[in-house]
Amino acid sequence: MRKDVGKALKQMSISELKGLSSAVREEIISVADKRGGHLSANLGAVELTVALHRCFSLPEDKIVFDVGHQCYAHKILSGRMDDTERFRASGGISGFCDPEESEYDAYGSGHAGSAIAAAYGMCLARDAKGEDGKIVCVVGDGALASGESLEALNALSGYNGQLLIVVNDNGMAISVGKGGLYRHLSALTIKRGYASAKSGWKKFLGKTAPGRGLMKCGSGVKHFIKRITGGDNMFEQMGVKYIGPINGHDLKPLVKVFGDAASYGRPVVVHVRTVKGKGCPEAEKDPEFYHGVGPGLTKPVNTFSEALGEILADISEKNPSVRAITAAMEEGTGLKAFEKRGGKVIDVGICEQTAVSLASGMAARGLRPAVCIYSTFLQRAFDQIQQEVCLFRLPVAFFVDRAGFVGADGKTHQGLFDIAYMRTLGVKILAPSAVGELRQAAEYALSSDSPVAVRYCNGDIRGLDGVKAVEALPQHPIDKWQLVREGREGVLLAVGPRCLGVALKAAEISGRSIAVYNCTSVNPLDGEVLLKIGSKAIGTLEEGVAAGGFGASVAEFYAEKNSMADVRTSSSPVWGGRRLLIFASENLSVGQGTIGEQMEFAGLSPSRVAEKMVELIKQR
Repeated sequence: MRKDVGKALKQMSISELKGLSSAVREEIISVADKRGGHLSANLGAVELTVALHRCFSLPEDKIVFDVGHQCYAHKILSGRMDDTERFRASGGISGFCDPEESEYDAYGSGHAGSAIAAAYGMCLARDAKGEDGKIVCVVGDGALASGESLEALNALSGYNGQLLIVVNDNGMAISVGKGGLYRHLSALTIKRGYASAKSGWKKFLGKTAPGRGLMKCGSGVKHFIKRITGGDNMFEQMGVKYIGPINGHDLKPLVKVFGDAASYGRPVVVHVRTVKGKGCPEAEKDPEFYHGVGPGLTKPVNTFSEALGEILADISEKNPSVRAITAAMEEGTGLKAFEKRGGKVIDVGICEQTAVSLASGMAARGLRPAVCIYSTFLQRAFDQIQQEVCLFRLPVAFFVDRAGFVGADGKTHQGLFDIAYMRTLGVKILAPSAVGELRQAAEYALSSDSPVAVRYCNGDIRGLDGVKAVEALPQHPIDKWQLVREGREGVLLAVGPRCLGVALKAAEISGRSIAVYNCTSVNPLDGEVLLKIGSKAIGTLEEGVAAGGFGASVAEFYAEKNSMADVRTSSSPVWGGRRLLIFASENLSVGQGTIGEQMEFAGLSPSRVAEKMVELIKQR
């Protein structure tokens, strides 16, 4: 935040703050219209953000936003939205908090649930260093249901230092809020009479000597009031002071409560009720649809996600034991269509670990669970996948959405690691390159006697180079590789539609005779093909990290066969060789931009692949 803006905020009247909030809301809508982004959650957090900037002094004080779906107003007040054309673009402003971008982003996180623990850690560091800055944590009601959030609240018990936790309760995570904690927050809203009753009873009892005597007894009266008004809540039971709920769009009480809370010498939760999509009629009416939008406030096309629900519905009609599980992503993973056709969907909220454990229990007792979660979020459940599914070879089907590069959401949301970690656990991995192959993969996964992961990218694949050719080819076994282009001098092994499109284009422009395979089975490899092509120059293409990925597994295969002495990545030698090129991301942090820019950054452009393959062929 520019310090002149922060100072000006502290001088503004409530009326002026309301005007500022309206201007910020208009700017958020304008930016989302131009560049896309997370719209409805940010619209709901405008007033609370303005109030926090008014009551606290940044950057000395720190605001930790859980995820960052709520941080757009913060970035506008920080003076970082002047160049909206670069928002969520390569080299521009991120749609999430990023400490590398600004000192006013105190903490970076793209996964929900970590904010309370991180803020508590900052408090302990502040206390240890003898500093005075205030720490604020803004967490949504959906993220509050995360196991890590509840663990952090438990850890806070007994801490006597300043920490303000703002619970932004809009009744939703990404999808409509479900579960016990959601009902508890709703009950706190309904039973808001406790605070006023407590105040009224104190005033009444304080007027007489007997009453003052009763007040000295304290606890009995307090507990009586709580019982008759419903004032007990989980925060107070865990030793954290609770204030609320208050109207999250009324600046006067927000400024007063936040100002008062800043002076408390122990953790305090301020429960704020907001409207997701506030100020945009379309987003208020359908906040789930407008959670994440593309330019023009449209819903991005995601070919595979849109197809999955119908595919699962078709399968469940023949196999009624199929159950779909998701983590607050029913709309994003395409399960609405499945549910509309009578499919059974369990939404566990932002609790990916629970989703996998739930699936393991189902599979252990004869059901066929389909776990539908984005790649970046599924990695949070690595332990459950290993301990509960893989060790006992339970037939759980993982549908890994947004696998690979994700575009404007950037480095916290890239789905680059699922091949590497799933492969280490021995999970069968399928990577369809067309909707027809997705259907085959789903049927395979839901009939297998062991864990299977089906990974697929986001976006509209119908416009990608090479996809139409693949769709026009005869059906092939999904666990075998498909030759889609003949070649004598070299071979490109491609995983997924985008890499397949790049491989076909690269082979075309290379001027050499290069074969291309559609590698729908990532793990296990198609050993027959690898043995047949072993003497040729080989390149592997994948949207994932190079370390432990598909290309690495191909290198391991040849190393075991002692038929290939040398391997290197597309940009730098690994073992100094010249027979196998691995085209994958060697950088664990790939920033926001277009998917094309991200693939170019990883060396996965047709021109680069063609250039490197020609060099390799000439060296042989």
